[in-house]
Amino acid sequence: MKRILLLVLISLSQFSTSFADEYVLVMSKDDNVCQHMLKLYNGDMEKYGELRYSEHKEFNTIKWEKRDYLWVSMFDGKGKRGEPLLISRFDINNDGKPEIIIKDEHLTLQGPDSDVLYVFRKGDLDYSQEGFLIDDLSDKAIAILGFSGSSFVANVYMLYALPPFESLTIPGTKEPLKVYYSLGGWFYFNPFLYGNKYFVSMNGRTAEGWQVVLYLTPENQLRDTCYFIKVCGHGDKQKGAAEAEDTKAGKKRDTIPGAKDLVSGTYELIETPVEYRLGGLDVVQVSKDKIKFSLNCGVGPPSYNQASASGFATYKNNKAFYKDGDCEITFSFKNNTVHVEEKSTRGCMFYGNNVSCGGVYKLKSRELPNLDGNK
Repeated sequence: MKRILLLVLISLSQFSTSFADEYVLVMSKDDNVCQHMLKLYNGDMEKYGELRYSEHKEFNTIKWEKRDYLWVSMFDGKGKRGEPLLISRFDINNDGKPEIIIKDEHLTLQGPDSDVLYVFRKGDLDYSQEGFLIDDLSDKAIAILGFSGSSFVANVYMLYALPPFESLTIPGTKEPLKVYYSLGGWFYFNPFLYGNKYFVSMNGRTAEGWQVVLYLTPENQLRDTCYFIKVCGHGDKQKGAAEAEDTKAGKKRDTIPGAKDLVSGTYELIETPVEYRLGGLDVVQVSKDKIKFSLNCGVGPPSYNQASASGFATYKNNKAFYKDGDCEITFSFKNNTVHVEEKSTRGCMFYGNNVSCGGVYKLKSRELPNLDGNK
């Protein structure tokens, strides 16, 4: 009996891990660090189903301390305290001298928090002070990774080490515009030490699940070292690996690598109890248990009010659930339609008075929508 139970447990374990998402290396300029990080990332995905940086010596060898984040109110001129910052000292630009690094994990751009890394020379910032003003961080930094950084124009980071996947002809210009893969919107930075060199592991909220390893030169310039792309474990991994090869070659992909794209697409409102109302819904299935969505609707005369909501929703058994404070929306997918039910919109951003986006939406296109740079 014990032996049968053991075999059952082993079988369940193999079943659960066989569907784990995994990363594929699509660009390497240093095989030692890229192969090492590929093994680390996929080890986490197999064991935890997510990346856990703090579990690894490469990341936790860097010690962070908390400091206050200060800003001055434009209304009363008084100092305010925001979410705490993290501060550390290490040689992030590999010039042989330690810099001061401040990590802001709570930059909010109309949605979830995003990271910013600020790098300072030792003499430009007092490491021991209890709090830092927002203006000091931007003005005194010798390098910024994330929002307002020189390599993050319009809050987008281009993956120039891969071939462009498209060229667009712009009237009035001689050369076609080359379109590259990119990360955009939100960024998450985790510095680490490999051998005797410091790197940064960077990812964002995109459909492909890009993971980038880069480093800072002594001249404070960013250099890409590795690109990884996530292959969804609930789909066809062989197909996902082939699509990753297409990415290396600069071929455009219309789906998440390896995903079966059960619900991705563009939908339009077809059934509504409110007269003169239009609506649209864009959906990208990010993984087997998560979708990214953008919901928009509006009413006609006399108010012409509009409403919109966007974000990530948990997905299971053809239903997706979105909750952000008092904002609760349910999406039920069936036969190329989506029934949108708003349990509460009090906390939803950008909702006009007396506007509801609830109703039935019909599939218009299976082409993968572009939600904040998920190319």
